[in-house]
Amino acid sequence: MSKTYKPPKAAKHGNKFEIQYRIPGVEKPVHESFDMKTEAETRALEVAYLKSLGMLTPPQESQNPLMRSTLEAEAKTMTLQGLMTAYIEGQGPSMEAGCLEATEKRIKHYIIPRIGDVPVSELSVPLLNKFYDDLSETIICEQKGKQPHTIGESTIKKCKADIRAAINWGIANSLITEAYNVASHSKTPAERAKKQRSREETADAFISWDYEQFFYALDVCKDKMLRFVILMMVMCSTRIGELLALDWKHARAMVDGVQNVYIEFQIQRAKEEHLNRSTKTKAYFVFPKQHEDSESVVFFTDPKEDKTRHVPYGKGVSDALDEWERRQELEKQLMGADYTDYGLVVAQPNGRPYESETVLKRLVKFCKEAGLPCITTHSLRHTSIDLKLEVSGGNIREVMADSGQSTDKMVTMQYASMRERRRKTMADRMDSLLTNREMPNSPIDK
Repeated sequence: MSKTYKPPKAAKHGNKFEIQYRIPGVEKPVHESFDMKTEAETRALEVAYLKSLGMLTPPQESQNPLMRSTLEAEAKTMTLQGLMTAYIEGQGPSMEAGCLEATEKRIKHYIIPRIGDVPVSELSVPLLNKFYDDLSETIICEQKGKQPHTIGESTIKKCKADIRAAINWGIANSLITEAYNVASHSKTPAERAKKQRSREETADAFISWDYEQFFYALDVCKDKMLRFVILMMVMCSTRIGELLALDWKHARAMVDGVQNVYIEFQIQRAKEEHLNRSTKTKAYFVFPKQHEDSESVVFFTDPKEDKTRHVPYGKGVSDALDEWERRQELEKQLMGADYTDYGLVVAQPNGRPYESETVLKRLVKFCKEAGLPCITTHSLRHTSIDLKLEVSGGNIREVMADSGQSTDKMVTMQYASMRERRRKTMADRMDSLLTNREMPNSPIDK
């Protein structure tokens, strides 16, 4: 078993952040400086990890000229395909299974066929920019029955991130030199457009229903499963994978005499090969395959960022759970021996779990039929956060505790959107004050 080392501390010196550490076999301590504290802390974690594996080497600038020249000679012959292959072999096991599967797919289908033969030494910003342009004009048809479409901007950005990560990994592991780190300076077509998004455009990225649309959805949704999912995700601030992994025991967890939803797992699908290779993704339970020749499996794993949490709820959610349980018991009786009871709250008529893609398709269809803004299952979390910010008077910490956010970035984005709406209401009421010469009857928060 490898020995565990503590990461060196990032100390501020002038305008820089410095870390200091020792390398076995090297007489003097190594000093590295960074412009940002996050960069220094990230490097400190990397140093501790490499040291525990016995792979820590001096940074490029502290190596002798002969070693640098050897690295430069090797880099001139190494192709991007060779680097990407080494990166997946070295870094892949530490990725989550789903992330590893998606990364290998992008490398195999998008990166290697187009620029895999290019030597790392010949990578340049113009070459990478042209690669992104070519991707944006490529028409693909991923599944039968789907309309052909071009590769989206999000996929292109992920390809860029894959190349950048592989180069950084190659530099950290002394496969190539810092001189070939050009990916960070390349730009995708959308990045080069330099469109300055307004506050309204930024808010669109966090689109959500308001409370009237939420109530309307509950009133008109005839899809019982979808209605229940909408209610639970908004009232309990769960992610879709967390809700689909929820069992009845954790749906009624008691904390200080109050009923809570306890989030312990999320549900995911990944190829069995990637799940076995990944050391980061832990499968606590794997559902039996429906088809023996299927390459992928559905399983329970840790929630996002490994954060378990409990979310209290009131009588309305409790009544909805009771009604849903009665409905599920009826399904069990009707299905008889064909029902496999996994104890799931949101289960198919045969007891197996639903998957997020199935719920998303039904949600999109419902939005179009009901004339509601077309949102995703993740958008329901934005709705939940938005409404909870309203009813709590903007208590960001309480809302973060319910939603399981590690940072307040998304919550504060929703808070800013809420404040904008309140400013409009305040302007209207100030105008009414000027016109009617009397104070409004109710405060803005109500």
